[in-house]
Amino acid sequence: MDPCTQGLIGATFSSLFSNKKDIRKASLCGAIGGLAPDLDIFIRSENDQLLFIEYHRHFTHSLFFAPIGSIFVCLIIFTCFYKLRMSLRFIYLFTLIGFLSHGLLDSLTSYGTTLFWPLSQFRVSLNLISIVDPIFTFTLVFLLIFSLLKKSTSLIRSSILFSFFYIFLCYQKHLQVKDFIFEISERRGHNIERLIIKPTIGNIILWRSVYRTNNKYYVDAVYAPFFDEPKFKSGAILNAIDKESVFPELKSNSIQREDIRRFSFFSDDFIYIHPFNKFLIGDLRYGFLPYDDKSLWGIEINTNTPEIHVDFKNLRDFNEKFYKEYWNMLSGNYEYQILENYKYEHR
Repeated sequence: MDPCTQGLIGATFSSLFSNKKDIRKASLCGAIGGLAPDLDIFIRSENDQLLFIEYHRHFTHSLFFAPIGSIFVCLIIFTCFYKLRMSLRFIYLFTLIGFLSHGLLDSLTSYGTTLFWPLSQFRVSLNLISIVDPIFTFTLVFLLIFSLLKKSTSLIRSSILFSFFYIFLCYQKHLQVKDFIFEISERRGHNIERLIIKPTIGNIILWRSVYRTNNKYYVDAVYAPFFDEPKFKSGAILNAIDKESVFPELKSNSIQREDIRRFSFFSDDFIYIHPFNKFLIGDLRYGFLPYDDKSLWGIEINTNTPEIHVDFKNLRDFNEKFYKEYWNMLSGNYEYQILENYKYEHR
């Protein structure tokens, strides 16, 4: 999630295991430990632009790396905050708690986190919560500030209970939207082969769904308010591509073919040819709007230079029209389809 929430969670969970006297020191160590894994953003290469996405949320976010990474962070905290007179053992314990919380929290989002490296390269992405969720974050800020001011462990426990309750609520919403998408697919006569459902930015009532059937991707937006039945908007229908055969001019052992494989792994194999650029492979998990085919990023292929790494393209270019439509979708002021009245036309 965003750095602010990562620090908050690290501070909150560390404070839970502290006594009242040391709660502020524990929260400081936990907050820094909670932020530290994202230092992997500095792993970059000018020649290989995919190195960044390959190693973000990689080994630094692993549960097995946390005890090692916490040693280095512990030494930095001990050096920088020596006036607080914290022992190395104290700093390490609460830094480790914060460090561990980072990967676990990131695994709840849709980006993908290599939580069990080096035992597995599998990217855990439970797709339960957005990388930015104001309700979750601001509630944690409020509870943590008051708990530190009052040195109250009971408020810390309340913050922990809220965190678990909110994640459980996200899980219930995810299940609701998943069931709804299966009902839509049945109306269409589709057998879902692969499916990803993720909340859109900043909320858990507007979701993006992408499923694959018969070598096509179907993108839908689902509006699932708390006190009403879900509604949806049918979106893009796209041809699926194979990372091994797309751009047949590229040999199997070429650098760009390997880059396509790397990007496909990062995108959980939800890759497609971007509608505005026939040489651009996009990540269909993310779009400008919940139902569209405009990926937020992608890789540009140049078949004339197969031994030079692909270019990573940041495609985010939001405008006022986008914000207006997104807000209308999120607020429910939008012409959604109701499942009972839905008649699918095969395309």
